[in-house]
Amino acid sequence: MDVTPPVSAPAPAPPPKRPPPAKDSFVSRFSRGVKNLLLMILILLALLWNWDGFWQTNIGFLRSSQERYLPAKLSQEQQKLSNIGLFNSELEKMRSQVQLLETQLAELKTAGAPEQKRSHLEAALQIIETLSGKIPAEQLEEVRSGCSSQECQEIFTKGRALLE
Repeated sequence: MDVTPPVSAPAPAPPPKRPPPAKDSFVSRFSRGVKNLLLMILILLALLWNWDGFWQTNIGFLRSSQERYLPAKLSQEQQKLSNIGLFNSELEKMRSQVQLLETQLAELKTAGAPEQKRSHLEAALQIIETLSGKIPAEQLEEVRSGCSSQECQEIFTKGRALLE
């Protein structure tokens, strides 16, 4: 009798070896470096373009290059600065008017002034607060419905004209 050992399945083949990574050529490294440099320059330009300090500089060569190459953007940024100054002065005027009205209202309340005078000042104060965004216009309409005199109605019509 022939005794032959049982045949087993062949061993799995080892996975194929990957070839070692090819060394980058000088051209591919150089082109990658140039791309990275251009990307950094674009990011830097975008940051400078949106940075207000860049447009407000007193550095001579920057200012002259802005005036020479980007006059429209420079004038736009200067206009924005002048608008901010105007808005700040208007805001200060409104704040001083609110403070004046609040002091007058407090004086009237302590002096026991007539209710009609007090309601006129409260209406004027609420119109100014509405203009500055402190209270909604619906609340102002509620106050207007309680206003009965002609002077009070005139305050509201002037205030409505300012709102529009």
